[in-house]
Amino acid sequence: MELTGRGSESPFDQIRRHLRDEVVSRRVRRFGETYTVNTRRTIEKALRNLEELADEAHTRATAKYQPTEVRQKWARVEAYIYQTVNGLTKTRDNQEIKEKLEELTCVVNKLVEEDREPGEEG
Repeated sequence: MELTGRGSESPFDQIRRHLRDEVVSRRVRRFGETYTVNTRRTIEKALRNLEELADEAHTRATAKYQPTEVRQKWARVEAYIYQTVNGLTKTRDNQEIKEKLEELTCVVNKLVEEDREPGEEG
């Protein structure tokens, strides 16, 4: 942080503004990390529950004692469950890609900021 005379802003005001910006940035980052972790846990829990339901549907769809019509209904239920699982898996994958892009953006921004520091020759 460079202390320069910005209008009527004193160096003390500049430091206070800089610290306030860092605190806000830290809070936003912490919220994003918590949200990501909670979302990931929720998706993983839903996937586990859906796998159990799919197993049950498969058991009923392949049960020889069930009439064909009932087995077909359970097979459709199983297929629908796996479509849902596929959608949740894609959501989780997209979330991981988004996280990696955010990390990359932070690294690039940090490098750009370092290049702007005075006294450094490029």
